[in-house]
Amino acid sequence: LTKIGYGTMMARRLVVGPSRRALSLAARCLESSPTQQLYPSASTFDFKTIELPEMISDAMLARFDNSSLGWRQLANDARHLSHFLKTREIPDITVAEHIRREVPITEDKAPFKNTINYRQREALAYLIARSPSNYATALRVLYELQALAKPDYQPSSLLDYGCGTGTTLWAAHALWEQGLKYHLVDVSPEMLEISFGLARDIGIEAPIRQSRFVSMNPDDTHSIVASNHTLCELPSQRSRLSTLESLWQRTSDYLVLIENGNHQGFSILDEARDWLLEHGQASIIAPCPHQATCPKKESLRPCHFPLRVWTPREMMYSNTQLESSYTAIKYSYLIVSRQPSSHPVAHWPRLTHTPTKRGGHIVYETCTANGEIETLRKSKRLGKEAWTDAKQRKWGDRLPPDVAE
Repeated sequence: LTKIGYGTMMARRLVVGPSRRALSLAARCLESSPTQQLYPSASTFDFKTIELPEMISDAMLARFDNSSLGWRQLANDARHLSHFLKTREIPDITVAEHIRREVPITEDKAPFKNTINYRQREALAYLIARSPSNYATALRVLYELQALAKPDYQPSSLLDYGCGTGTTLWAAHALWEQGLKYHLVDVSPEMLEISFGLARDIGIEAPIRQSRFVSMNPDDTHSIVASNHTLCELPSQRSRLSTLESLWQRTSDYLVLIENGNHQGFSILDEARDWLLEHGQASIIAPCPHQATCPKKESLRPCHFPLRVWTPREMMYSNTQLESSYTAIKYSYLIVSRQPSSHPVAHWPRLTHTPTKRGGHIVYETCTANGEIETLRKSKRLGKEAWTDAKQRKWGDRLPPDVAE
């Protein structure tokens, strides 16, 4: 699918993910031995462009029309909020001087505060500025979780911590339409109202529970617990780690953490990763092919991955968006399991940057199962089929063992 939309998926019952490339790889897999399978759905993630579903964008536009604020004011709020979210400082996260590129300041040169109180106006600005990209990253990450889980895996409930406008719910419902219950948690009553209202507006009839805080009941566990761009909203490292501990205690199968793909977002996840491996008896199943210390800790380029997001023209709030049909974003993420993954691709090298083509061979920067960043190569000499597959592997994909040399 060159563009993935909720309406298209629901109408045609299509599997979310790479289409033509995945189908061609799958066809070859059917003819290969088990040891040579490429497992396209779990190792290739070239989504092209993810589109905010028309059904959802229509519901959002209707909400904007019913607002007392005009579109010009909403768009201006969205621009300021987007700039704030991209450039703010994160408490207790220190970015090394040699990789710091800009100091987070407002347009009038005043230092930014870290947190924001999401009332009605701020919630609507967030709905405009962040919903398309948050939906896209949630869809991409949950798609990989679905691919790595057992074929018959059917989660029974999902806890969305810091649910915001409900983007994780939309993505989860697209992948597991039946049998999934939702628990939305957000300290902002306005965000809870928007997320619940939009879910009903787009026809999601699954049970939805709402609360402002995570339940302290130890028996209140969920198949999947997700935090989508939320840990960065917390005021200190202590609050992040205590929240992480609470979320892990509520997790029966998988914990999903997503943050911005800048150094600060990556540092938040690396902090969470270290804590989970030390205290949580956890298994990191994506994106890492190992359980060792992250080799990207001091790198000039953090562990992040690219994604293209298409936004409806009616919801574009800046001149930059109007100049292109899509927005290129980068995100960092973790998928953490209670049990080690048994999927064959779990320890395959992960591409951490765009492959470089040099004549008759391709050079890959990869994170490998031994916990190091290694350069791997693939040449035409290994045969036509392997070479065709090698050319199709993108940043964020996993590299089959027989591709590396």
